[in-house]
Amino acid sequence: MTRSRPRQRTLLARVARNSASLLASDVLNKATTFAVYAMLSRFADPRTFGQLSLGLLLLYTFQVFACMGLPKLITRDLAGDRSQTASYFLHGNVVISASSLVATVALALFALIMRYEHDTVLVISALALGLLPYALSTVAEAIFRAWETMHCIAIANVPVNVLKVAAAFALLKAGFGVMAIALLLVACRVFIFLIEWLLLRNYLERDRVTFSLGYAKQLARRSTTFLGIDGVIAIWASVDVVLLSKLRGEAEVGLFSAAWQLLLPAKLFFQSVVTSVFPMMCQRGMADLQDLKRFVRWLIEFLVVIGMPIGIGVYFLAESGLMLMYGEERFLASADVVRVLVFVLLLHVMTSVLGHALWAGLKERLTLRIVVVNVVVNLVASYFLINAYGLIGAAYGSLLTWMVNGWQHYFACSKLFIGMPLTGAMWRGVAAGAAMVACFAMLKSDGPFLAGSAASVCYVFAIGLLMLVTHGGLQGLRQNYFAPLLK
Repeated sequence: MTRSRPRQRTLLARVARNSASLLASDVLNKATTFAVYAMLSRFADPRTFGQLSLGLLLLYTFQVFACMGLPKLITRDLAGDRSQTASYFLHGNVVISASSLVATVALALFALIMRYEHDTVLVISALALGLLPYALSTVAEAIFRAWETMHCIAIANVPVNVLKVAAAFALLKAGFGVMAIALLLVACRVFIFLIEWLLLRNYLERDRVTFSLGYAKQLARRSTTFLGIDGVIAIWASVDVVLLSKLRGEAEVGLFSAAWQLLLPAKLFFQSVVTSVFPMMCQRGMADLQDLKRFVRWLIEFLVVIGMPIGIGVYFLAESGLMLMYGEERFLASADVVRVLVFVLLLHVMTSVLGHALWAGLKERLTLRIVVVNVVVNLVASYFLINAYGLIGAAYGSLLTWMVNGWQHYFACSKLFIGMPLTGAMWRGVAAGAAMVACFAMLKSDGPFLAGSAASVCYVFAIGLLMLVTHGGLQGLRQNYFAPLLK
């Protein structure tokens, strides 16, 4: 028992450190890009702002094809056998260099085929130069994830992103335009890639690794399923926005995006936690599927306990959150959308864990079929719901799709693990959440600050009491609750 406590603290500290590193990188990447957008809108006209927005949207889409799905494959394989790091590094970089060059040319040709204005084509082509350094950096980051040293990702990303904002302001202040900003973004990607490669030297074997064309082809072939998953997900992510823009207009797109932005910090947090423990899931999946099953149930309970008060708080304080973030009453029209998307967020917590469990169990082809079904359901449901109900219809279409997604993941994991009972993993968080909802309902008229504070205290008290009672006191909680993490 005394030995398990230091190990328990060490494992929890490692998970917390890795999650915080990934969260810091993701949040700062998105926050600094948003800051560049905001500065550009103050120094340039709407058309110039639109050029950068369009260029980055296309860049994010073509990044999927530049990366070839290799980062997930590398993380999963090296989590089980780190001795192959140098070989995966060499062959992965060769494969990704080839795919990135093809994606770069394809993006530039796409801009020409779409017959955009000449200066817009130049901006898109300049941003396309960032595909190669970005894709190469994902190989290094995949290795950092496999070795569970995600702090290296933050070391490279954090300072470069801070410099990005300062340099963008200086360029705009000096009179440079959107082309200079595009080249700055490319330069930032190059710097991140160089820093990560320098940090990666400690993880590579000193022995010479021989390049094998056959091995590179095999690696590319094995990554095609992950490429399909990422490509379909990229299409799925744009369905609601594209349909909303065509059927209802750009104003509704802005309100829908505003609602999602309010939920983005929580989504990034859950994503960082799941990503940080993915190597651990891969190791368990290769050794014992039932051990992986126990870990998955524990992880779902852990995230539900954290996610339940966040979801409830956002649901009841949607208007206050929108006003705090945007400062304009016209964004209050997104409040009902936020309340629907809260349920999407909670479903995302569960499906993210189950999806990574399928990857760890070598069932990525099954995941590909799941996301293809999701895209079809989203297209059909959102088309009819947006036509009938407009903005809120897009939210309901997204919720319906995520319900189908959750059911598919649960059914698939039940077959993989020969049953996947989740009631025991979720009931404590749900019960404490019910107490928090009751507290919010009683104190709603007393103002958002008092209601939110009291409801949060109520939740902490309720979940703490349930944990202590069901685990036999504080000693039992220490010994039993984190047991799946320690095995």
